[in-house]
This record gives sequence, C-alpha cells and structure tokens, in this order.
Amino acid sequence: MKKALLLLGTCVVLGGCLDKQETSCSGESTQALIKDILTDGINKAIGKNGQNAERDMQNAFDGAKIRALVSQLNFAVVDVRTTKNDPDSSKKFCAGTLNITLPADYIRDANKARELMSLASLEKFAQDSGTKLEANRVEESIEYSVQPTDDGKKLFASLDNGSKSSAFTADILTAVLVKGVLEKRQLEVAKAEAENASREQQQAAEQAQVQHELAAIAVQKAGRNWMMPMAPSIWCGKVPARSAGPSCWPNSASG
Repeated sequence: MKKALLLLGTCVVLGGCLDKQETSCSGESTQALIKDILTDGINKAIGKNGQNAERDMQNAFDGAKIRALVSQLNFAVVDVRTTKNDPDSSKKFCAGTLNITLPADYIRDANKARELMSLASLEKFAQDSGTKLEANRVEESIEYSVQPTDDGKKLFASLDNGSKSSAFTADILTAVLVKGVLEKRQLEVAKAEAENASREQQQAAEQAQVQHELAAIAVQKAGRNWMMPMAPSIWCGKVPARSAGPSCWPNSASG
C-alpha cells in the first residue's frame, strides 16, 4: 500500500445570506466545509491505494465500502484561532487542531492487517511518520482559510497545507479494507502447508513400509539358508595294508 498525502482542498457551501458567525474560523458552516474537504481527500487517497494494490486485493476497494468506512469517522477542529483578519478583505486565515476519531475496531483490524503484511504497528508507524495517534484519535495542527462571496450566499473554505493526519487515516482504512483478503491468503497458505506435510508423512510411511518388507524378506531368506543340511565331506587317504574296507570314507568330523 502506497501512502498519498492529501492535496490542498477547497470546498463551497451554498445558503441564504450567511451571518458573521457562519463565516468565522470556528463557524458551523466552516467546520462542515473542512470536514467535506477531508472526507473527499480520504476517499480519493483510499481509491488511489486500491489502484496500486495487488490484483487479488483490488475488489476490496469497493466505492460503497469506502464510503461506509469513512462515514464512521468523526472530524472536529478545536482550539480554533484566527491568524489573519484583513479589514479590507472578507477572507479569514485560521488555525486549529484537527481531531479525527475512528471506531476502535478500525485500529484493531488495521493492526491485524499490518501484522499479516509484516509491517510495524500503527503506533510505531505513527511515531515514524511524525503523526500523533492517541488510542483511536489522530491529531494534527492545520491551517485553513474561509471566505464568503460578495453577495454572502456562498462560503468557500480551503485547507492550506494538506493533511498528514488524513493521509494516515486513509492508510488505516486501507488496511481495514484488505484485512479479509490477507486472512484468506493466510488460510490458503496454512492449508497448502498442511496438505504438503500430509503428503510428506504419507510418503515417509510408504517408504518405511517398503523398507520393513525388504528387511523381512532378507530375514526369511537368511533363515532358509541356515536350515539347509550340509553335504558330508569325504576323506580319502592311504588304506592300511590289511584293511579290506574302502579307500575313502566319511570324515568323522563331518558326522
């Protein structure tokens, strides 16, 4: 899975005449626009990860699944402050702390997927990438701007420097999506290894049986040779002069 840093985002909200509170850095409309920018960026980053994924993983990146996962995220910009407010312009420059809260099971599933891929845990990944991860909440300082149109009917918001936390969140959701594929792979590998081990055991047993049968045949053959009677040996020598017996007779040693 490749990481993709979210690009600068701009979003617009339509309405009647927007009041000053709605066009402020902490206004409800402004917060909604920032959420839309982040949501859109996360969706696109996950989609890009899917395009770069291995073939058997690509079906996991279904658009409906991605949207369902993203819909469970909670976005909030806290400690908001106006960093620049030009009296000659309606545009405001803002800063705040972005909190993205994920369901706890997303963190658990993503860590499991990363383990199956032999990757570091999310906690270690966050530390190495300079991202703040507290339990199931990702935090980051962000800068953004907000500006109404001259007629006050539209509001534009822009995230100035992208969002590292959103890219990190996209990686978490990507891991959640492919977890099922990775577990299926693991089961297939375990099944193949078990079948291979079974074949090896069967071959070893068959070979041992053949060796046993050959050994039994050898023992039987050796037994038959041991039981076979020996032909008597014949001794021939000089017969005493007065002997009328044969000139050759069985050696007494041979029985």
